[in-house]
Amino acid sequence: MQPGVVVRRQARAGIRRSVQVRCRACHTGQGLRLASEFGDPASLKSINAGRLLVHIHCSGERRPNSDYEAGSKVVQNAESETNPAIKAIKGMVSWSSLLFLNITSICSPSTIAISKMGSIPAQDEGAPPSIQDAGQLYLVGTGVSHAMAPVIHNSVAQQIGSKWHFSNLDVQTKEEALKYIRRADFKGCVPTMPLKIQLLDAVDEVDRAAQAIGAINNIYQRDGQLLGANTDWIGILRPLQKEMARQGVQISAQGASGWQGLIVGAGGASRAAAYALTKLGCQTIFIINRDDDEVKALVRDVQKGFTSVSMQVPTIEHLRTVEEAQRVVSQATGTTQPPSLLAVSCVPDLEPKSEAEKRASAVLETVLTGTKGILLEMAYKPRITRTFLSAQTHGWRVIEGIHVIAEQVQTVWRLFSGIELTDGQARTAQQELWKQAATRDELNANGIPEPLSV
Repeated sequence: MQPGVVVRRQARAGIRRSVQVRCRACHTGQGLRLASEFGDPASLKSINAGRLLVHIHCSGERRPNSDYEAGSKVVQNAESETNPAIKAIKGMVSWSSLLFLNITSICSPSTIAISKMGSIPAQDEGAPPSIQDAGQLYLVGTGVSHAMAPVIHNSVAQQIGSKWHFSNLDVQTKEEALKYIRRADFKGCVPTMPLKIQLLDAVDEVDRAAQAIGAINNIYQRDGQLLGANTDWIGILRPLQKEMARQGVQISAQGASGWQGLIVGAGGASRAAAYALTKLGCQTIFIINRDDDEVKALVRDVQKGFTSVSMQVPTIEHLRTVEEAQRVVSQATGTTQPPSLLAVSCVPDLEPKSEAEKRASAVLETVLTGTKGILLEMAYKPRITRTFLSAQTHGWRVIEGIHVIAEQVQTVWRLFSGIELTDGQARTAQQELWKQAATRDELNANGIPEPLSV
C-alpha cells in the first residue's frame, strides 16, 4: 500500500480518548478542507470524479448515514504535513462535532486512493506488543469456563517462547469484559457469544470480514490501538476447502462452480457461514431455521454487510417446510448429477421439542436424505451430534466441529503477535487440542462424548 492517512474512529466504549491520524508526505493537489469552508454539508452530497465526501462522527458515537454509510470509507494517500486541515486534525484530542474531509484533486495512483474500511494491510497496522512482555489473552464470553481454547493457544505460546498466558474469562456483561480489556497486561482476546457484536464499539477499527459479517471474534493491538477482526469464517472455509480438494474439486479465486450452500440456523455464526460459503463460490444459499424473522434478519444483515465491502450478495432461500425441501431434492434428482451442497450446521445439538423445531428438523432430514455434499458441524455438544450422525448415515462427508478452532490458530496468532506460525507449530498445537478432546471422550463413563466448547 502507498503511504496514507488513516482516520480511525474513537471507541464508543471510552477505551481510546483521542483520534489517531498517521501522516506521511504525499501530494494532494488542493488537499483536504474542513467542513466550515463549505457551509451547509447538505450541499456536498454528490460523489463524483475527483470528489469524495467522507462522513466521520468522532464524539464517541457513530451514527448511521444513508448517503455515505458512515465509517465505511477510509481515506488513504491524502495527507500532507503542510496541509492546514491535516494540521488541524493532528492537533485535535477529541472531536465533538461532525468533520467532513473533502478531496478535490483528481484520483490517481500518485495523489489519492480510496479503499473500504478493513482493507488496510496488516503490515501497515503498526507494531504488535512484544511476546517477551508478560501479558494475558482471553476467551471472553458467557459459559466458557470449561472451554478448551487455552489448550491450543497456550501450546502456541510455549512453542514460540511467549510470556503470554491464555485463559477463559466467563463474564455475563460487556462491562465486565471491558474491565479486563482495559488492563495494562491485556494483549488480546477472543470474544464469543454474546460479545461478538457487543464489543464492536470497543475497538478503533475492524477488518473487511468483520464489517461484512457484523461481528468480531478477535481483538488485538497495534501501536496501542485496539483492532477487531473476524476469523470465524476462516475456521469454516478452510475445512470445507480441504475436503473439497480431497474430492478433486477445482477451486479458483472465484470459488468452485456448481456448488450451493446450506446453513442450519440463523444466529451469529450463520453470518460467518454465509461469508465463507460465498467465498467458496455458492451463489445460492438455503437456510433451515425454526424462526422466519431470524432468517429475514440474516438476509438483511448479509445484504447490508456484503454490500458495504463491495462483495457479491448470494441468493438466500428459506426452506420452511418439508414440501419446499422436497422441491430442492427433486430438482437435484431430476439431473444426471445432483448439485453438490456445502452445508454448515450452526445450531446446538438439542432434541427438537417445539413444533417449529420439529418442522425444521424434518426439513433438514429431507435434504440430507435426498442430496449429497459436505457438512461442517460447528456444534461441540457433543462432538458427534445428531446432525453429524444423520448426514454420515446418508452418505455425506462430515467434518467435525473441532476443526473450526484448529484452522484459525495461525491467523489468530498473526493478529495477536505479528508472528507467522510454521505449519509444524500449528499442527503441534492442533494435536494437543485433539488429544485433550479425545481424553474427555474416553473419560465419559456413558460412552457419549462429553460437551465441548472451544
